[in-house]
Amino acid sequence: MSGKHLTDQQVRLYMTHRASQSQTSAAAKAGISERSARRIDQQDLQPAKNNRKWRTRTDPLSLVWDNVVLPLLKSCNEIAPVGIFDHLCECHSDKFNPSARRTLERRILKWRQLYGQSQTVIFVQEHHPGALGICDFTHADFPETIAVIVKLVVAIIYNTALISGSFLSGFRCTLSGSSQFRGFPLQRPGVFSLAS
Repeated sequence: MSGKHLTDQQVRLYMTHRASQSQTSAAAKAGISERSARRIDQQDLQPAKNNRKWRTRTDPLSLVWDNVVLPLLKSCNEIAPVGIFDHLCECHSDKFNPSARRTLERRILKWRQLYGQSQTVIFVQEHHPGALGICDFTHADFPETIAVIVKLVVAIIYNTALISGSFLSGFRCTLSGSSQFRGFPLQRPGVFSLAS
């Protein structure tokens, strides 16, 4: 395709098809011309374009950034870029061109990200009913902990509670097996009695 640069994806796709097919069919499947396919096979491709690391024009904020803008940013963190722009237009119109407003906003944003005050971060937690639960094992080795009607049992209680609700259920686990207690409302966190 004349006038269009080859992408890395097209070259990889061509090379994948080229391993098992002819140059013509591999080029057609990759969406490139046969001439480009020959260039790829001969390793005669031009290097990919790199982003430049230099300026193509002079910095429009060079006269006011260090002397005016930075002291304003350091003295008042809450000042908006529009406020600084207005100040530059009113007081420093001889050094600042108003057409550089967007450049000023980008530079202020970048400076605040690198050198400004730390922002508070909040992680919002939403607990949907039935999605999450809390569970633990309670070792019931004291006689006053669990009293089954006929005898005292040394057991492990497996507790389950839903995070978003106030419902708790439990299992009594012994060496011979387990038996389920019915669910009951949670009265106080950590204090409950099992009903059989």
